Amino acid sequence: MTRRQVLFYLTLQCCICSILGLGWVLPEKPIVRLVNQSYDISCTLNRSDPDTEKFNSHDLMFYIMNDTTTQHKPVQHEHMQREHVKIVNDTTIQLSVHNASAGKFQCICKLNHTKGVGMRSVYVGYKPYNVTNFKCRSENWQNMNCTFMQKQNPIPTDYKLNFKFDKETSFVDYNCPLEGKSDTWSCLIDLDSSYRQSHEFYYFVLVSNNSLGRNVEYFTINNYDNVIPEAPTVCQATNITSRSATLHWAISYKLQTFKRDFIFQIKILSSFDNSIWKPISIVNLAKSLTNYTLPIENLEFADTTYDVRIRMKTATAENNEEMWSNYSSCLFKTLPRRPDNPPEVVIGGFEINAYNDIFVYWREIPRSKHNSATGFRYKISEITRNGIPISNITEGRNGSSMIQFRNMTDGNYTFVIRSSNSEGDSFGASHLFIPARRYRAPKPEITKLLSDSGKYLLSWKLVPDYATKITSYTVFWCNSSSNSPNDCNGSINFDQIDGTRDSYELNNVSSTLNFAVAANSGNFSSGMVWASCTATQKNDIGKLKTIWIPAMQSTYIDLEWKLECGDSAIVEGYSIIYCPISSPRDQSCKVPEESLNITGTTSHRITGLKPYVTYKIQIAMYSKTRIGPRSDPLFNTTLEDAPSPPRHLMLKDVRNDSVILHWDPPLQINGGKMNYEVWYNHQHKKIDPENYTDHVTYNLTGLEPFTNYKIIVRAYTIAYSNNSNSVDVTTEIGTPGIMTQPGSVGSNSTRLSIIWQPPEKKAGCMEYYELKIKTNTQTEESAIIMRVSGTRCTLKRSICLGSADSNRTDKYEFSVRAVNVILSPHAPNYTEWNKLACDQKYSYYLNHGVPNPYNYHSHPSGLECELNGHSVPFIDWMKIDQYATILHGEWSWPLTHWCNYGPSNTAAIIFLSIVTCLGIISLLICTYMSLKKMKQIKNIKVVLPDALNDIVTSDKPDLFKESHDGYVNGYSEKNAGDTLLSYSPSHRYIKNNLDDSTSIGSNDENIDNDDGVVDGEVDLLSLSDDGKSVSVNNSSMFS
Repeated sequence: MTRRQVLFYLTLQCCICSILGLGWVLPEKPIVRLVNQSYDISCTLNRSDPDTEKFNSHDLMFYIMNDTTTQHKPVQHEHMQREHVKIVNDTTIQLSVHNASAGKFQCICKLNHTKGVGMRSVYVGYKPYNVTNFKCRSENWQNMNCTFMQKQNPIPTDYKLNFKFDKETSFVDYNCPLEGKSDTWSCLIDLDSSYRQSHEFYYFVLVSNNSLGRNVEYFTINNYDNVIPEAPTVCQATNITSRSATLHWAISYKLQTFKRDFIFQIKILSSFDNSIWKPISIVNLAKSLTNYTLPIENLEFADTTYDVRIRMKTATAENNEEMWSNYSSCLFKTLPRRPDNPPEVVIGGFEINAYNDIFVYWREIPRSKHNSATGFRYKISEITRNGIPISNITEGRNGSSMIQFRNMTDGNYTFVIRSSNSEGDSFGASHLFIPARRYRAPKPEITKLLSDSGKYLLSWKLVPDYATKITSYTVFWCNSSSNSPNDCNGSINFDQIDGTRDSYELNNVSSTLNFAVAANSGNFSSGMVWASCTATQKNDIGKLKTIWIPAMQSTYIDLEWKLECGDSAIVEGYSIIYCPISSPRDQSCKVPEESLNITGTTSHRITGLKPYVTYKIQIAMYSKTRIGPRSDPLFNTTLEDAPSPPRHLMLKDVRNDSVILHWDPPLQINGGKMNYEVWYNHQHKKIDPENYTDHVTYNLTGLEPFTNYKIIVRAYTIAYSNNSNSVDVTTEIGTPGIMTQPGSVGSNSTRLSIIWQPPEKKAGCMEYYELKIKTNTQTEESAIIMRVSGTRCTLKRSICLGSADSNRTDKYEFSVRAVNVILSPHAPNYTEWNKLACDQKYSYYLNHGVPNPYNYHSHPSGLECELNGHSVPFIDWMKIDQYATILHGEWSWPLTHWCNYGPSNTAAIIFLSIVTCLGIISLLICTYMSLKKMKQIKNIKVVLPDALNDIVTSDKPDLFKESHDGYVNGYSEKNAGDTLLSYSPSHRYIKNNLDDSTSIGSNDENIDNDDGVVDGEVDLLSLSDDGKSVSVNNSSMFS
């Protein structure tokens, strides 16, 4: 064997080993068997695989995994029983299964129970079954949809459905494409494919195939009998009256040539039918092509909306719901008409009180019989007394089942009662006869009214010597509307019973009722006697019905209650049961109920309640022998109050401008809406939480750096809670604030001292200051910056050292800023240093042997600060802690210092001083002259010509009347000119008589006549301060 052949053989063996893996399973293909047949599966180890060297066939085993395992459950491998597995040889085992059961599963061979050797699929099932429920339906004669159900079979089965139109002679088979979903198969053919409307019969052939066999089935479908029509359309009502209407509807135009008739189903519902549909006869149904008409008669309710529903199906179709179309709806409203009947009355249906007021009662007509939605009422159309109609009767109360007539004269009355609406009065009338006093039967005496669990028992007695004349009793009852025994809520009801009876029982009543009884003798009645509590002989305890809350606060609720008829005779006391409820939707008790017993009163205050909590309250009456049922629960919420304090206030984080706080909500909110106030020193902020029951984490911002704060929290609803626990905190160090402009001490010939004040906002301990010195020859980058521990720097040398003949000026700018230092925990002795006061921190590392904390370098210019005994100006904090943070404040406004080296300019200084003095003297002279002129103006007198005397004496306003406020007849000096302009120019010339020859407003003897002002005249607007002397400028003012 050549070398190449050896390599090929080794490569082939490797490939086979890699393909075979640990071994193989035979047969190679999936196993398909009928139920109860047998099958064998073998599993063989691959000895060529090194992983199998230590194993043999005893280490092999088969496992079963069902295909029904879902994704939501772990895969389960069921161990096969040993009697089904035999060892063939050292490397092979064989599984033998007899009488196999139906199923679909995977058979897995494993080595040492863990490693998979191989797997084979096994299908045990049946030949194709016949399908079930094969049917076809046509939607409105436009297509055909066929469906069927397949039986469960572990063997996958394929289906093919074909059809033809002629069972015997057709040579064309049409395919109906099937779609399967779960165990249901369907196919659809329409007019665009192979559906033909004209063919009555479709002949289907269904072929089923699987690995075990083939099955063929034949089905015949009647196309027409399986059409499901669309719902009727265009439904409307015409010829509507109060009792009838005519319905019209149409069917789809696509069914116009359909070769079958249709069956219709019609039902109707009114608003008074309590959702109970009534069928409508289709005997009178008329057809015209696709249109149908049906008259509806004997509609019961007038002025009422009716809903008619119509559906249809093919006449020859199966009689099941599937074959019916959907319903179409048709709404219409009948017309109103006047009432058909009057209200019903009964003998004895009246009451006469001590004031001769007559109350007439009747049974109300149901709402459905009003026959009109508007204007319905009851009316007394006629009243006769002793057979004579009367009018002008005073009416009192007028209810839906009763009317009162005040102060009626005794006599035989007949009341004619009708019902009426917007269409008119009822056709008939009811007559109630009330006999005169001497003809009335004696009133019965009610002796007992018992009520228990919806059962009422009314008992009465009659005067013995009249008992034989009583022919009947009329018993009345109605729902109670108030505490009055004869007030009814709704209609009154009645029942006429035999005259020999002395009691009446009414069952299955859930409401509170008022009762009355009347005794009748022939056509004469006593009238109604209402039951009252005074005659009750009750021997059982009912349920308390009348409870109310007159007052309530945050911690108590006041209760009051009233006994119903008959309870007071046997009630010994009351048990009040109350508890807070879980929630408005869950009215069960949140905690165990509390109860207390009350006697001798019908009111009580429940104390010790929690604010803003909803309580359920019930009261049960009890007697000597038993306790009655609880009243209906009364729910009420106590008023709001201040909440309890917030709890467990603590700090979560501290920064230089904020702190993060955390606290728990109050144990009792005691209100509907709550907010918080966070106080820090004298300031506070309001917080509106989203959820009152959640823990609160809040970032308090806007704080000053390195400031001590005392923080508390309080809650608020309608009042403030007590304060929470307080926390004290000092905010972290921050950047110092800007400093004011520094000052100086010294002159050109001495050493200069720069002094400054600390910044208003220190924001830390301010470990040192930086002094920046900048000359007019330096840039910002080359300026000298020195570190100083105090607030003063005395320069070591004078800065003005130039020669006097240099004839130059030097400018020095001094700026200062504060510096804070934040050391990290990496700094030596950080914990101890961090606890020190601010005045001890700067020198701490000098006194504790920190190696070379300084960074001292003399500046070449020699501009340096002298060190005093308390200053350590050159500590380099970055040498102490390379992670330190240096926070520089802003530079102050610079202090400017000038150094002049040229000769002094004494002459210029003297000149400036003289000019200043002369200016002051000139100002004083001008002030004196102005005061003198003002004094002359005050002495001006007014001399009026004779021609103007009539103006002074006229009824017109005096414009020159003296006023100490500077006003002339109510007008200010500012407006005086406007007032004078309203007069004629001929009356505006006023001669001025001056005490001296000095003219006003000019140094000349006369004012320029070009301006229209004559000698010795002045503008009237130039009034003196006291208003005594004026001069009128005739030309300038009135031209």
